Amino acid sequence: MKRLLEKISSYSGLYLLLFLSLTILPATAYSAPKTVNFGSASALSGTGAVYGTEFAQSFQLAIDEINAAGGITVAGEKYNLKGIAYDTELKPANSIKMALRLANLDKCPVVFVAESTAALSIVKYNEKEKFILVAVTVTPEYSQMGNKLAIRNCTTYTKYAQILMEEAWKKGIRNVALYVRSFETSKRWADHFDKIWKAKGGKIVGREEIPLGASDHYSRLTKLIDLKPDAILTTAFSDEPCSQVI
Repeated sequence: MKRLLEKISSYSGLYLLLFLSLTILPATAYSAPKTVNFGSASALSGTGAVYGTEFAQSFQLAIDEINAAGGITVAGEKYNLKGIAYDTELKPANSIKMALRLANLDKCPVVFVAESTAALSIVKYNEKEKFILVAVTVTPEYSQMGNKLAIRNCTTYTKYAQILMEEAWKKGIRNVALYVRSFETSKRWADHFDKIWKAKGGKIVGREEIPLGASDHYSRLTKLIDLKPDAILTTAFSDEPCSQVI
C-alpha cells in the first residue's frame, strides 16, 4: 500500500484526476457495500468444544465464501456479511447471554447455534427479542413451541431413530446395545429408540453411558460387547467421539 501511494503521488496529473473523480462523481459510485452481522453461539471451550469449534469454523467459512462471491443484495443494496462467534461453554445460561448479546449489542438479525442445549434455552427468548434462531438440534420440542422465528436445519432424533430401526431390522438385527452420551438429548434419543425397538419386537440387551469429554471407551464398550449384541447404537455422538468408538 505504501509503494502504491508513493507511485500515485509521484504522478501529479493522475493524482489530480483521482481527486476530481472522488469529489465530482456521485459518492454512491464509490461507497463500499454495507455490512450485516451474523452471530454464532457455540461451545468453543469445555466438553462441547470438539463440535462447537468445528461449527464456528464452518460458520465463518460460509460467510467468507458468500463475501468472496460478492455478498448479498437486499432491496437493491449490496451487503457483506460479518461473522461474530461467542463461546457458550455448553452452558444454558451462557447460551442465552451470548445470544442476547449478539442480537442486542452486535445487532445480528440471525443467530446460529450448534446444539440442543443452546437451542432449547434460547428459543424461549428469540421471538420476543426479534431475531431469527437457526439451530442444529435433533430435539423435537424445539419446533413444537410455535416460535415463528425458530429454524431447524436438521431432522429430529425421532426420525433418525425410525430410519435406523427400519434399516437394522432389514439386516436381521434384533439385539441392540445402547451407548449413550451423558446429556439430555442423547438420553432422550436412547429412550425413544428403546421404546420403538421393543415395540417392534427387538431387544435392548444393555446400556452404557459415558460423560461428555471422556475419550476412553474401552471398559464400557467391553461390557456391551460381552452381552453379544447384533449392533451397538451410539446416540448424539459427534464425529470425533464416534471415530474413537470405532
